[in-house]
Amino acid sequence: MMDEIRGEKCRGYVLKPVLVEAFYHLCGDAGLQAANAQVVNFIRNFPVVLVDLDEPLILHAGKLKCQHAAALSYIDCMSIAYCLRENVEFHMTEKLLKAIPHNTLQHLRVVKHTWSGQ
Repeated sequence: MMDEIRGEKCRGYVLKPVLVEAFYHLCGDAGLQAANAQVVNFIRNFPVVLVDLDEPLILHAGKLKCQHAAALSYIDCMSIAYCLRENVEFHMTEKLLKAIPHNTLQHLRVVKHTWSGQ
């Protein structure tokens, strides 16, 4: 998928708060300087659309977090809300998206990826 985005065969969207979460994990694994370099490199050189949170997205993500606080992280809630609103696939690397009640995920198209080391 990353090669398809790089080759502009498809378009990738990343919520800006996801980059904060990525920075946090990179920092824990490789240190502050490496995290900084990798995130800046991604922003500057990878052709994705960086998405701001708008009011409807904030409210939808907040509702998801209220309803599923134990099962979903803030990043999950924001990403799921965006994907549902835009009717796009939710790409994730987690082994399992926790089952949550109601029909929230019924309309969500989930694509799971496995990265080396998982």
